Amino acid sequence: MDVFNQSSRLLYNLNADMEGDSKFSGILEIYIHHARNIHNICIYDNQDVYAKFSLTYNPDETLMTKIINGGGKNPEFNESLVMKVTQLDALLKCEMWMLSRAKNYMEDQLLGFALVPISLVVGKGKICKDFSISSTDLFHSPAGTVKLRQ
Repeated sequence: MDVFNQSSRLLYNLNADMEGDSKFSGILEIYIHHARNIHNICIYDNQDVYAKFSLTYNPDETLMTKIINGGGKNPEFNESLVMKVTQLDALLKCEMWMLSRAKNYMEDQLLGFALVPISLVVGKGKICKDFSISSTDLFHSPAGTVKLRQ
């Protein structure tokens, strides 16, 4: 079930020196509804899934959703996240991950990712749409969709 009463938008900072950060441009509010038809690579049950968000100019600074236990191929997130944006020409990277419950044997597994240009939301108010998830950087290999509102 989609939750359409959540608001998400890019807010500009009119006071650029807020909190001592002279490069601060705005806040990106992200609402992740769900993912559909992602790869279920867990062989014994429905995989536990989480999403991770970052901006291309700063890939080490990430935000994560809660873990959806037994989310399988179609996890329902219905979660809001907020991140600072300092470069409006950046891309938002949304990654889908399978949580490893056996950390000694296997790390978390990347299921796929979607890239969303920040320019899609600047000055356009709320955007709510499905974005294609790809499983590889080299060429588009369909791996499902993720519904985001920004």
